[in-house]
Amino acid sequence: MNVDEIAAQHGFTDEDMPDLLGMMATQAFQNYVEDQNIFYLGKAIIFGREALSRGGEEDPSYASWLSNLSVFLVAQFDETRKITDLHEAIQFIRQAFELTPSEDPDRNDYLTNLGVMLEKSYEETGDMQTLNEAIENSRQLILADQPDETAAYLNNLANQLGRRYDNLGEIKDLEEAISLARRVVELTEAEDSNLASYLNNLGDKLLRLYNHTEEMHHLEETIQVVRQSAYLGGEDEYGRQKEAFDHLKGLLKTKYKRTGVMKDLGEAILGAIPTTNGLHFS
Repeated sequence: MNVDEIAAQHGFTDEDMPDLLGMMATQAFQNYVEDQNIFYLGKAIIFGREALSRGGEEDPSYASWLSNLSVFLVAQFDETRKITDLHEAIQFIRQAFELTPSEDPDRNDYLTNLGVMLEKSYEETGDMQTLNEAIENSRQLILADQPDETAAYLNNLANQLGRRYDNLGEIKDLEEAISLARRVVELTEAEDSNLASYLNNLGDKLLRLYNHTEEMHHLEETIQVVRQSAYLGGEDEYGRQKEAFDHLKGLLKTKYKRTGVMKDLGEAILGAIPTTNGLHFS
């Protein structure tokens, strides 16, 4: 017995089938997430495709079906690493975005998902055109002006510009990335759990600038930022603090090699040693 026959037994009509298939796709994907059984993922994709084929762009749920199917295909890409799945997912989420009116709150969600998928595609292929599109996508999100998401969007754009600098070596990309990363830190409250990550991102970009210019004030700012990250309080579930202290120690040694000042070496040896009571050597 096929889906149509089962649906008919429960009183569903042909007109109901796209919505029913959309719900079946969502349920199958939820089963996949819970059980990590790829069988359910395959079913989610089949039902999602069938919902689209039986519905039309005039259907109010059509963009949602496109978006959901794109998520299912990304999950399949993560399982199989078939780049065609990721390319198809990008095609579907782009279509969902284009079909959604500007005043619809889902439009920004689709744009966010598009950016994530473009980045994933760039990481897999190294295609600069894809990275450029991801950058423009991030700029659109920032212009959408959602205050709760501004820091995250700015941080994402900063990282993308940093990647483009690494590929093309254009200093203007790195300078913009640093400017954005500084803004992210300014926008982030001291108690925000993301602050350490944002400081590390800023420190990494400042170090790249120092490596490019070899100007001491860039190294000094890098040290200041990494030190701030190292001495942040809060939970340290992933060993972030030790990594930050190790980074700080390396930077201080680099500074000593440039200055020859023993105080810099002393801080590298003692000042970058974390203590259990939150104090540090001087």
